[in-house]
Amino acid sequence: ATDALWCIGSIFFVAAALAYHTRSLSIALAALSGIFAAFLLAFWLYTRVMGVTEMPMLNFLSIFVLLGIGADDILVVTDTFRLVSTEEATKDEPCSVRMREALGLAGSAMLVTSVTSAASFYANLASVLPALRSFGVFMGTVIVTNYVMVIVAFPPILVLRDNAQRRRKARALRKKIEAADRLLADRRASAASAEAAA
Repeated sequence: ATDALWCIGSIFFVAAALAYHTRSLSIALAALSGIFAAFLLAFWLYTRVMGVTEMPMLNFLSIFVLLGIGADDILVVTDTFRLVSTEEATKDEPCSVRMREALGLAGSAMLVTSVTSAASFYANLASVLPALRSFGVFMGTVIVTNYVMVIVAFPPILVLRDNAQRRRKARALRKKIEAADRLLADRRASAASAEAAA
């Protein structure tokens, strides 16, 4: 029971850290969903494509390694997109251009870290221990699927959020302009009536 509480606590801790750093609960929940989807995709590849029939309990510990690696990749993409969106040269560009720029920067860095991490786990194929070999193959596959999910599935979520934020800002600016126009029209009307009365 205590172990289950620690497991649940670690998931909530990662979710809270993601929500705090991205300033969005919806982004944090989408990121966690992507991380768990990467785990399920790796499980499918491991059992269906690779044809492995046994799933040792040790392999399920990969979810906690994946939480750390997945959260790290999510934060790299989010921060890079935020940085590109505030740079003078690109801040007024369309969202697709800014995302392409961000993925060019973040994607290459994440690719290197993902390949080296996956390769270090796949190196366990040389182990004489069957459980360690199985864990290495599964963990390496989990890292690969996580990279694919972060590169393919997460950017559209950031784009949707960015578009929503820009629409909100545009609406707020439009309301301010309309309020200023109304105030100016009222002052002109007051001035005109004052002149007419004089």
